[in-house]
Amino acid sequence: MQSKSSCQSILFFQNLTLVYRWIGRTIGTCALVFGLFTGSHCSITDTDSDQAINLALLAFLSQTEFIPYSVTFKATWSAATHSGGTLGIPANPHFSIPVGAVHSPVLNFWQTGQRASNGLEKLAENGDFTPVDSEMLNGGAISVFYGTAFDSPGSVTMKFSVTKDASAVTLLSMVAPSPDWFVGVGSVDLKEQGAFVSSKTMDLYMYDAGTDSGAAFIAADLDTNPQAPISLIADTPLVGNPVGTFTFKRQ
Repeated sequence: MQSKSSCQSILFFQNLTLVYRWIGRTIGTCALVFGLFTGSHCSITDTDSDQAINLALLAFLSQTEFIPYSVTFKATWSAATHSGGTLGIPANPHFSIPVGAVHSPVLNFWQTGQRASNGLEKLAENGDFTPVDSEMLNGGAISVFYGTAFDSPGSVTMKFSVTKDASAVTLLSMVAPSPDWFVGVGSVDLKEQGAFVSSKTMDLYMYDAGTDSGAAFIAADLDTNPQAPISLIADTPLVGNPVGTFTFKRQ
């Protein structure tokens, strides 16, 4: 499991710089085309392009309303709530560093019945928050955010911001110890009927990433070949028994 102690950074500029570099170059290209048709002369330099990028970025930030939210990951998974059954509970139940992404509600980075990405596999098997964070950024998320690893029962709170167009959140954390199990939500839209919600709580259940065939919390590595689709764990005492909640609150 990755040992990053804590991180609460909103990475808007990582994606926006790429977008606005393209915009800057497009502005430069349009200027050149305009010159060809009008007979005017212009010289587009790297400095011109950088200035266009900065102007476009400033314009975006000045016209975009960022809505601040917090999310509290409250874990209830313990011997008091999940002992017995087929799986029982390990001696040291805990969760890896949660990693979340803010994105358009039309995007979906994981769901049951689909195969886990390479990044989700690494998170579910090892607790690595990367490269799944990069996968989500490269897939269209405008920002990512992180919490801290913690023992269960316990909780951690994270902060992030959404926009009118990027109003959805995906949030993931490894169930530890486990072969490839995780908790999470995918593409939760914090805007309902055109308005941002003041609060939203979601029960959390354990999922199998379908990449390791271990059948107990502590098991030898056994790659699943071919990879199976993501599925809800249906063994007792987990089936129908939430292991925690995500509570989103507008700030």
